[in-house]
Amino acid sequence: MNSNRTALVGVMLFVSALVFSGCSETGAGTPVVPTDKPNSESASVPEVAAPLDASRYLGNPCDLVPQNSMADLGYSEPGEKRTKETTATSIMAGPGCAWVVLDGIKSVAVFVHADNQSRGAGGLAALHENYKLGRFAYWEPETVDGYPAAFSDVSDQRDRGGCGLAVGIANDLSFSVSVQGYTKQPDQACADAKQVAEQVISTLKGGS
Repeated sequence: MNSNRTALVGVMLFVSALVFSGCSETGAGTPVVPTDKPNSESASVPEVAAPLDASRYLGNPCDLVPQNSMADLGYSEPGEKRTKETTATSIMAGPGCAWVVLDGIKSVAVFVHADNQSRGAGGLAALHENYKLGRFAYWEPETVDGYPAAFSDVSDQRDRGGCGLAVGIANDLSFSVSVQGYTKQPDQACADAKQVAEQVISTLKGGS
């Protein structure tokens, strides 16, 4: 549907930028030297103390978030799998799942950056390197259930209802949540992105 494609344009731009971590000539993925300001944009990304294994979900990425949790956010329809066989975005970024409301305006998508990992350029630190290269408009450190994360996107659309969140689940693996179309509730976009990310973490820990 055209409405679905429109809702996911921002998602594709965000995920396309994530792919640059596998293409940088400046050593993306190289550990950043720590500073005494761990919460500043120039600080290194914290290491993942308890890595999570996402391999069992790469074939069924929609299982990363329980459908009842998505329904609570207003997404009553099941998510649509995004794989190398279904969309070019996943060829670049790795497998994912997209949920779209019936009118095609709002969307949430989750992508596991398995391809970045296989290229040897995975993890949150690699994404932070690309932020420093100007490939993301903002980088705001966050934590999701104890895992290092950052709100980040190719353009800052948070005041218009768009939000991107990347989460490190291993030193060489991350996943992203992209929320688009929250024009009537722009402040809810990042809140929903974090809630979905928390559900992913819970699933990977075996909590759902």
